[in-house]
Amino acid sequence: MNTEKSPQETTTRKDRRRWLFRLIALTAIPAFLLILLELGLRLAGVGHPAAFAVKTQLNGQPVYVENNQFGRRFFPEALIRTPVPFAVSTPKPGGTFRIVVLGGSAAQGIPDFTFGFGRYLGVLLRSRYPDIEFEIVNAGMVAINSHVVREIAKDCVALDPDLFVVYMGNNEVVGPFGAGTVFTPSSSGLWLIRAGLLAKTTRIGQLLDALLNNPSTDNAPGHWQGMSMFLEQQVRDGAPALEKVYEHFQRNLSDVAATARSNGIACLVCTVGTNLQDSPPFASMHRPDITASEKAQWDHLFQLGVADESRGDIEGAVARYREAAAIDAQYADLRFRLGRCLAALESGETARDHFAAARDLDTLRFRADTRINEIIRSVSDAGRDGLYLVDVEQAFAAESVEGMPGDEYFYEHVHLNFAGNYLLARSILPGVDSVLADLGHDVGAAPLPLQQAGCDQRLAVTQWERFRAADAIHRGFLRKPPFTNQSDHTGRLRSFVAKVNKLRLPDSADVLQSLDAEYRAARAENPGDVWLLYNHARFHAEISNAYDQAEQELQLVLKALPNFPAAQGNMASVQLELGNHGKAEALCRSVLERQPHDVNTRATLAKALVAQRRFAEAIEQYAEVLKSDPDDPATHNHLGGALIAMGRTAEALPHLRDAVRLDPDAFEAQYNLGLLLGGQRQFDEAISCFRRAVELRPNSVPALFSLAQTLLLQGNAEEAVDHFEAAVKADPNDPIPKAGLQAALEIIERASAGPE
Repeated sequence: MNTEKSPQETTTRKDRRRWLFRLIALTAIPAFLLILLELGLRLAGVGHPAAFAVKTQLNGQPVYVENNQFGRRFFPEALIRTPVPFAVSTPKPGGTFRIVVLGGSAAQGIPDFTFGFGRYLGVLLRSRYPDIEFEIVNAGMVAINSHVVREIAKDCVALDPDLFVVYMGNNEVVGPFGAGTVFTPSSSGLWLIRAGLLAKTTRIGQLLDALLNNPSTDNAPGHWQGMSMFLEQQVRDGAPALEKVYEHFQRNLSDVAATARSNGIACLVCTVGTNLQDSPPFASMHRPDITASEKAQWDHLFQLGVADESRGDIEGAVARYREAAAIDAQYADLRFRLGRCLAALESGETARDHFAAARDLDTLRFRADTRINEIIRSVSDAGRDGLYLVDVEQAFAAESVEGMPGDEYFYEHVHLNFAGNYLLARSILPGVDSVLADLGHDVGAAPLPLQQAGCDQRLAVTQWERFRAADAIHRGFLRKPPFTNQSDHTGRLRSFVAKVNKLRLPDSADVLQSLDAEYRAARAENPGDVWLLYNHARFHAEISNAYDQAEQELQLVLKALPNFPAAQGNMASVQLELGNHGKAEALCRSVLERQPHDVNTRATLAKALVAQRRFAEAIEQYAEVLKSDPDDPATHNHLGGALIAMGRTAEALPHLRDAVRLDPDAFEAQYNLGLLLGGQRQFDEAISCFRRAVELRPNSVPALFSLAQTLLLQGNAEEAVDHFEAAVKADPNDPIPKAGLQAALEIIERASAGPE
């Protein structure tokens, strides 16, 4: 048999080898070079770790901690959001049941993650199952949506969790890659989004991202502005881009569930609760095809309805609103007003339908709408092993009047107050029971869930914590757009501020001692709880002025969480009070080197510079802070003080005026403005400021003395005597008020004696 190859066959085989070599040259060699480049960049320290959790050593033990650079894949540099600090042992200790909470700001627990629903869930579980060691990792982040949560879920597999609890859906439109986002390009191609995110996990991709000027993010804000960043990002109901958002959400949520299932992790998926009854829509649009004449008629009927409602003619308002709705029922604010009037007439079911429609038609889409919750239910109905549904929306409806949740559970549109976080945790508890039962635990003998009062006691939910949370919502949300654009905003804001003021602590040593005892009792119940320790330290630093105690407690917090920026900022503030100005400055600069857009730390740095009389540098720092929050009264006050120290009183005056305008209850701002006006001999206005300062702090010797002294300069010696006496009574050992009192009495005596 002839086995020799023909010349043609030999040529064919050579051609094949040649093409194979070319293919290798075109693929394998570039791939090898890219691998070498990637390794070289890593060795050179270029780029950053991309995973949500990174492995490190803490106190000699291997742990996973949060990666504060994680958000760089999803946000422009100036807008990066960071995770809640955590440190979990690896491998997971035996007997530990580890839960990872996934979602956005509502899942994280804004305004204070130390009282988020995960914290309440932990207390409920430990009281219910004392023999199980529960560990809850809060992986919620501000402003993220399912595109980000999907990546977090994949990365959190490394933490070896037993359960994912997923509470997301509010940010699908405004979060990264959404139809109304300012963070990234909005995208209709899911494969393109995921390819870009995958590329950014490499150092090559990070380098290219840094080098390339991405025009899609050129219009992103230069600093964090909260929800006001999205005012121009309206998306109407039925828009094609919104359908893509729903499609992406379903795919991402399904992928989170698949990630859990393929790694043996139970997955508890929650529908999302929203404030229906007490949160008007942020923006409204008419139906696209409304004519000019229809619009004019609609406007007339709507204004008649508003007038009827304002004078208490609810039935008349309903009639007018219904007539307007017959022309255009897509205007969100109309539907909300109609729901409110029907609720006042106790037409519950119909009112709820209108409130839900108002939420769904809101064109600034910050709330999970009906479709989002339908998608969550549909994904959960897949019936896969290890996938559980908690219908939170229905749970909140069941606990609300006529099924319409409102301010009893929410601070504003979506963020939960203490009662809301407890209700969410309690609603999730049966789902966790089911997971534990499926894993072989005896749940039948478990006691009834702990009531909220018991949870609050174990979490040290003091009056001061309630005030801090409500005040943060007022300052960070309600007094800014888009809340200022909601209907009846002025009245609702006034009501909220009244609630905040009721929570203010009286100036009483007994009250402080009682609050301190609440923290100590909670810590005794759970001595290993780092968040109880942290909150107790903040109490000592900000209210009780026990700075030595605060320093000791913050040192323990930072031992457990060494890279916790807020705790480092708190420590810097404490060092300032202890007189360690240089140490405070160093701490602030260390944080800002890693997180240059940390506004609170920058404000503390400015204070440290003022303490060192480096006023020009401090003024620069305060100016940077005001770029992020131009309406922050404390910053205006401090900037005004620094300008006065440099003799720039003309520049200081408008900042101090802004400070008292923005917060009339700010003692320091009222006092500083009074001093400045008094120095300019504007006595009437100065006296008004000092009077308000004394109202706020009746035992303040400086305020009492300044008021008395200004009255004396104005020629009102009789009233000045009263305030000098009050100052002497407040501090009998201070010689200055005594001298002022003597001078005032002498003036009165000379006046009564008449001319010689």
